[in-house]
Amino acid sequence: MYFADNSVLVGTYIETNATSIQLSTSDQGNIGSLRNIQIVNATISFEIDLTNRCQSTLEGEKDESYEENKTYIADKIQPSKDISLNRVGMM
Repeated sequence: MYFADNSVLVGTYIETNATSIQLSTSDQGNIGSLRNIQIVNATISFEIDLTNRCQSTLEGEKDESYEENKTYIADKIQPSKDISLNRVGMM
């Protein structure tokens, strides 16, 4: 996840059910969740709750100009905040 201050939050996630994901990091444990995830046609919506960071309902649309292996998000690496992302799987 990229934040406005260019920090990156990366960790593990567990799909708790068809519409929810639990987020955690190795050093902080449970750090939040994505709930009520809905993907319809080219739109996505979900509730995000990142402990001590943010709580919000977000919506987005498919980026029609995205080109796999060509489009990227430039980021400012801050090693103290970067952790690798791994999928844990279904509970």
